[in-house]
Amino acid sequence: MLKQHLLAQRLPIALFHCFARQLGAAAARAQTRDAALDPQFLGQKASQVLTELSGSVGGVDSRSFEGMPRDQLALITYAEHGEFTVEERVSAWQETARQEQLWRQSAATRALDEYSSTGKMTGFCGEALAHFKSLPVIEQAQYPTGYADDLLGKIDLDSSDAPVIYAQAASPMEIVRGLLPEAAFVRVSKSDESTTDARGRQIMLDRLYGGREPPFMDGAEGIR
Repeated sequence: MLKQHLLAQRLPIALFHCFARQLGAAAARAQTRDAALDPQFLGQKASQVLTELSGSVGGVDSRSFEGMPRDQLALITYAEHGEFTVEERVSAWQETARQEQLWRQSAATRALDEYSSTGKMTGFCGEALAHFKSLPVIEQAQYPTGYADDLLGKIDLDSSDAPVIYAQAASPMEIVRGLLPEAAFVRVSKSDESTTDARGRQIMLDRLYGGREPPFMDGAEGIR
């Protein structure tokens, strides 16, 4: 995949080999780091790295790594030992956020379709769980503790006759937001966050409520 991506950009073969060595070095360091830190400290490390990179967002070509797999983007973003320039790392982070936002928007649409037809989000919870497990370890560490177990619990409840409870959920839109918590790697800037959030919010409102805010519903009653 890396070879195809780089050749698609028609990079000189020498540059390709250089980039491959850099990526290999970053992968070795990442493996050591992930093995040495528990999820809590790994999440803190990720937050620290992204905070440092956020000061260099302006003016970076956000499409340098367009289409690159998420695991390789993470290797570049969190490489702290000089394998890649700050500009390259920011660009990789931007591509990660772009891919994640696209997935979240499409997944939310599928969740609302499922809810409209079944009153549940079993399939959506399964999709969210599979997506979480596909992420690089350092991105998984940025999710709340017990996130995967929580999704599994909701899937089990959805599959039983017991009522499905989503704490204090005012609407299906709020349920979706609760099942897709924000993580630092999702957004590169506040403007990205507000634009994406507003677009996703309007899509949900248009599909479910004709563009109007729904009335408040007590989440203690479940979503059936």
